[in-house]
Amino acid sequence: MQKLFGIGDKSLEGFSCYLRDRPQHDLINDSLSPPTNLQFGVPQGSVLGPYIFTMYTEHLSNIVTTFCLSHHLYVDDYSQLYSPISSKSIEETKERIAACIDTVKTPMTNNKLKFNEDKTELIVFKGQERACSLTNCPSANQ
Repeated sequence: MQKLFGIGDKSLEGFSCYLRDRPQHDLINDSLSPPTNLQFGVPQGSVLGPYIFTMYTEHLSNIVTTFCLSHHLYVDDYSQLYSPISSKSIEETKERIAACIDTVKTPMTNNKLKFNEDKTELIVFKGQERACSLTNCPSANQ
């Protein structure tokens, strides 16, 4: 918390109370679950939510830029890494993206963020032609 906000103990205590032990119910069909206290995360729909999310993920932005990649991070768990690419730089770009992903995994785990490899995709857009993956793109095999 202190790293996140860089503030004194009294203010830090107030933010801590705001962020921890928030009750959550799940509604499936017409059935409401008993409350569960959340230990981590950013309160959705709050005024401070986007600010806290940005501060909490700033270290990821710093890592991504060291790999010369551009990015967007979204509060709803959707993130994008992107880079211009040419047929001559496909392998180099692929290696940079892979190294970046490997590098962000540790700080994400340390900060209670989940990197979901099952939802990770890589798409290459090639000029006016249709999209292809790095494994089936004609120029990737040249």
